[in-house]
Amino acid sequence: DVNVNSSIKTKTLDISTNATLESLIFKRHDAFGMAILLNNTNEAIRIFAAPNITNPSNGAGLQLFGNTVGLFPGNVYLDAGSRSGASIVMRTGATGLNDRIIVEADGRVKVLNLTGSGNDYVCVDANGYLFRSNTVC
Repeated sequence: DVNVNSSIKTKTLDISTNATLESLIFKRHDAFGMAILLNNTNEAIRIFAAPNITNPSNGAGLQLFGNTVGLFPGNVYLDAGSRSGASIVMRTGATGLNDRIIVEADGRVKVLNLTGSGNDYVCVDANGYLFRSNTVC
């Protein structure tokens, strides 16, 4: 275990078990590998692709709030950068990444690669799957 309470300048910091940076813990957790944790549930982890957290955002971000934090308890935010064309894109694929759901900068949502035919309706089947149809669901 390493408890980092002051400045460390290094090109490589190789830690084989755990490191604590203030209340942020990088921990070899289980068979799945590394986990990033907080010491308690009254804080948040916020990762941004910008030098500062601003509103409007200067870069995309991920924000995870603990269940007892004062603002936004238990919330998860996926933030696109504040610019024309910035989107939140969810991708999957067995042989390569394919866009599946896109939230565009103007708030419109695209759901791609649905089964069925037609473009008039998006329906939900008995198993909860979305599909396309030309007739009312």
